Amino acid sequence: PADNDETEEAPAAVIPENAQLIVHEQALPQESTSLPGARLFYIALSVDGYAVEHTGTVQIELPAPEVIDTTVMRLVLLQPDGSMIKILYEIIDGKLVFNTDLLGVFALVPVAAI
Repeated sequence: PADNDETEEAPAAVIPENAQLIVHEQALPQESTSLPGARLFYIALSVDGYAVEHTGTVQIELPAPEVIDTTVMRLVLLQPDGSMIKILYEIIDGKLVFNTDLLGVFALVPVAAI
């Protein structure tokens, strides 16, 4: 029988050799109707300028806004169909830190906006 107290560890990330993490940040205008006050981050892996895939979970560290309250700001992964996946994050040493097995466009948004 399985022990319900055990947690499964995420598989180790397999990242192509020479891959670099690419992060482009863009702030949306305050008047944005879709996600007011959001900050967007495009996150990908690249080798020689070409996007590459990975498997497993990777830890991402982004510069955190100077003042951030995890109870009023939510991190989401924006999906192509317009849906959002909530991502748990922590603020550690001035960085926004999270683990993900998906890369793409992430948004840091006020909870009230979603």
